[in-house]
Amino acid sequence: MKVQDVKIEDHLLYKLNEVESFPFPDDWDLNNKILDDSVAAFMQDVEVNYDYDIPYVAGYNVKGTVVYIDKDLPKGYKQKNGKNVQVEKYLVLHECVEKALLQRFKNLIYETSHQLALRLEQAAVQGDGVDWKEYNDFFVKWIKKCGDEKIQNAPSDLDLTPYVDEEDTKVLDNLKRAMR
Repeated sequence: MKVQDVKIEDHLLYKLNEVESFPFPDDWDLNNKILDDSVAAFMQDVEVNYDYDIPYVAGYNVKGTVVYIDKDLPKGYKQKNGKNVQVEKYLVLHECVEKALLQRFKNLIYETSHQLALRLEQAAVQGDGVDWKEYNDFFVKWIKKCGDEKIQNAPSDLDLTPYVDEEDTKVLDNLKRAMR
């Protein structure tokens, strides 16, 4: 397919006939709607699986087509202000961005791609009016719980890059036993 054969409408989350002007007025500034639509696109593009023990709360398969979320992680929590926060879309955003960066940029290490993904996750969380400190505290608790649990059932196609790059030999050994 040649570039001139591609219709711009096929590549926009927003159809041109739904806006008053193009480029979009908010394209050059932070825009929560564009971020929300990007998260929705990620959610449509990957399978989300809650069937396994996943250290660090979430991960992805080698191909990047499945996001694994630990089977014991609650789907959400209640903020101090009473607002219910569903966490799946933020985790999917984080894992998809992290994996895409690692796949595309071969010299990038896990820690860097994780930090970049975390920044986007934070923007999405805060853009939805969720308190970042409460959200992060929720995950600090669950990362420890998931990290301390005995890994009995791990997906055979889990990407081990994060654990290798972090030199987390204990988790790696447990994962390899559980992946058989």
